Amino acid sequence: MGERIVIIGKPEGHAQALGEALSMNGLSLDYLDEADTLYDQLASLSPSIVILSKEPACPNTLPELERYRRSIAKRASLVVLDMSSAGSTPSVFDLETSPLSLSLLGSSASLSAEAPARLIGNSPVMRRLFHDLQRLDAHDDTTVTLLGETGTGKSWIARLIHERSKRASEPFVTVDCTVLAHSLIESELFGHERGAFSGAVTSRTGWVEEAGAGTLFLDEVGELPLDLQGKLLGLLETREYSRVGGRRRRPFRARVIAATNRDLPRAVEQGLFRRDLFYRLDVFTLELPPLRERREDILALANSFIRKRAEELGWPSPPTLSRELEEALLAHPFEGNIRELKNLIELAMTQPSPVHMLDLGDLPKLSRRRNARKKDPDPTRRSQRTANEFPEETSLDHIRESAQEREMEAIAEALMVSGGNVTKAARLLQISRHQLYRKMQKFGMR
Repeated sequence: MGERIVIIGKPEGHAQALGEALSMNGLSLDYLDEADTLYDQLASLSPSIVILSKEPACPNTLPELERYRRSIAKRASLVVLDMSSAGSTPSVFDLETSPLSLSLLGSSASLSAEAPARLIGNSPVMRRLFHDLQRLDAHDDTTVTLLGETGTGKSWIARLIHERSKRASEPFVTVDCTVLAHSLIESELFGHERGAFSGAVTSRTGWVEEAGAGTLFLDEVGELPLDLQGKLLGLLETREYSRVGGRRRRPFRARVIAATNRDLPRAVEQGLFRRDLFYRLDVFTLELPPLRERREDILALANSFIRKRAEELGWPSPPTLSRELEEALLAHPFEGNIRELKNLIELAMTQPSPVHMLDLGDLPKLSRRRNARKKDPDPTRRSQRTANEFPEETSLDHIRESAQEREMEAIAEALMVSGGNVTKAARLLQISRHQLYRKMQKFGMR
């Protein structure tokens, strides 16, 4: 995209937050001072969008902007917005908007552009993440480790890092370390030569080779068996590898991005993760915040998912959220983070025909939770009341039955939210796929 943005004002406050959001979407951005030479500065940059970041403006600013508007009106679109008004976004010039859709709502900035991947959020934790990601732009060889709970968007961030780098035209290869059979994982990673083992009737390239000069994304690297951790360490240290059953050393040219929801330092102390590999991966580490720590971003994310899903379904326009549903979403714990929110929106939009508004009744799970809080907002009092309702001799049996019921309900909800995908459901529950299969078998859910 050839859009160039100019913000008139200093890189601070709202202007800085907006500038970071624009830069994250790959747009050229400049800050200019209000000066007598403003027209000359604008003419040399030829921006498509000019944003006035404060009010009142210097006396010469508006005439200079009007002069620039008249000179470029026939070959570019110019939008000048005032960021200073909390409740409105008055236009200085009433012109056609640029192909870039920009909206300012008080202190929040949302950007919609034709970018390969984009992040949504204006919370403090997301602003810090934007800043850290910008630091990586000029360092295409730096190993990156992404830490965060299941569903926080680690794979999305990994792809964004790849697409913002000079390696964007090269392959992006994802290796999900949680679904690999131990007996085949080395062959899957490094490939194998013909006759390397029983059944190897032909040679095969592995993911390391397929990554070429692009990015090798190791998702849930904390689940790798210890013996494979040693081979990964050797790959990172020597930048060479051999196929299984082969002797020829091949160069490893890809960048490595690793992700995990494990506490790796703790895993190191427990002997579950190699200390030397941990330090080899711990070069540039990003911690992705859970959704409960960025609640101010929930509605922006929800509306983004709604727009995307409405487009996929061919609806004439995306529905809005009712006030009740907005309140329920903001109060929901979102243990499955962004992935859970996305799946909830998809569930709410599973309608026989397009609707204009999504209501709390479209999500029974949230409705039940909200009703329970209304009846008694104090969870301690609810627990005490439940205990008093049962005699002492039956309380232990009741607790066991209740625990099993809650566990079954959690599994059922995870399977529903994940669309029946057991691997995704296990991630939502933060247990292994094999543990989930055993629990499903135990409860007769298979």
